[in-house]
Amino acid sequence: MLGTEYRKFRTKMKADAWMYGTATTKEFIHFRKPVLAEKCEVPEGDFVADDQAELYYVSLDVDGEIGWESGTFSNKGRTPAHVIEVLTESTPAAYKGYLRNRGVS
Repeated sequence: MLGTEYRKFRTKMKADAWMYGTATTKEFIHFRKPVLAEKCEVPEGDFVADDQAELYYVSLDVDGEIGWESGTFSNKGRTPAHVIEVLTESTPAAYKGYLRNRGVS
């Protein structure tokens, strides 16, 4: 019931992004885990894969646990959304490389 109210509010606001934490996102992607490379070097700074998307899915994932298959999240009845991961400085480079390889900002 709370989810229904959230969807109504989001629609009314004409939001171009939605945000979920790690636990909810894991449910959405069926608890898929990332498979990380043993060694990975990534440049410093943010990685922006798509800054012109119609809709964004912002994932708060401070421990780097989400196993994205691509940089687009699709769920039935919703417009596909470009994925943006919010990380911390302690997020391993291997996970950052994993996201870049999949086109996740």
